[in-house]
Amino acid sequence: MKFVEAGNVSFDLKFFDDPNEAPRPPEEVRITEVRADPLPDGRRVVVHIKLTPFLKKPNLDVTLLRDEIEERSLSIIESIEHEMQVTLHLPSDDPAGSYTLRVDLLREDGVQQSESVQFDVENTAR
Repeated sequence: MKFVEAGNVSFDLKFFDDPNEAPRPPEEVRITEVRADPLPDGRRVVVHIKLTPFLKKPNLDVTLLRDEIEERSLSIIESIEHEMQVTLHLPSDDPAGSYTLRVDLLREDGVQQSESVQFDVENTAR
């Protein structure tokens, strides 16, 4: 975009260094990264989620499954950040095992995109 000021001096205005960083309409928003980092205590997992920049605040559902059974879930309503992290507590009785973390990007009519990652939690002695 060019802006011309008095005296024939022109300026190049850039709002974004990278055109991929420009906010996108809801139908173009995508999950770009999902990562699960179990903490050394074996009791919690930090979930990292990255989205493309957006014009309208998106909603997400985060679900933690073990053996296809839902252990934990949370909803992120109208996120204001395109990079976020949340901490989920693992089952207190026996947290060791293999887990699947699923993140669903929601639209008014259902799930727009779903991404999953798998991770293991070691048995830790108290």
